[in-house]
Parts: sequence; structure tokens; C-alpha cells
Amino acid sequence: MLREKYENYLINQHGDLSEENREYMVDVFENWVNDGNVEEWEDGYLEQTTQWRVFFTAKSLIDFYIKEFDVI
Repeated sequence: MLREKYENYLINQHGDLSEENREYMVDVFENWVNDGNVEEWEDGYLEQTTQWRVFFTAKSLIDFYIKEFDVI
């Protein structure tokens, strides 16, 4: 679900990205999530790369990632 939401964000906000660049950015995001940085919970996600464990919804997690890690 997060992968699709992030990909939709890129399509909607950065439609000028090539498909290759978009896929690369989605893969990097997915790797970040799956590398133990995020735990899925019933109604959201816990992010663990900050000093504290922070609870996010899917949208707020993507917004956090964009603010902290996105290079666009």
C-alpha cells in the first residue's frame, strides 16, 4: 500500500519525472520502509529512524519521508 501511495504522490506532484526515475525513487522508498525503518500496525506505521519511535498514518509517513529524505 505504501509503495502505491508514494508512486501516486510522485505522479501527481512530479509528473515530469521519467518512468525510470519514478520507479527508482519508489524502489528507494520501499527499501527504506522494508529495511527495518518502519513497522506496520493495525491502523498505521511506526517509524524508527528518528530519535524517538513515531506513529504515522500512511499519508503522514510519506510526508515525513519526503521532508526528510526526498531529493526533489
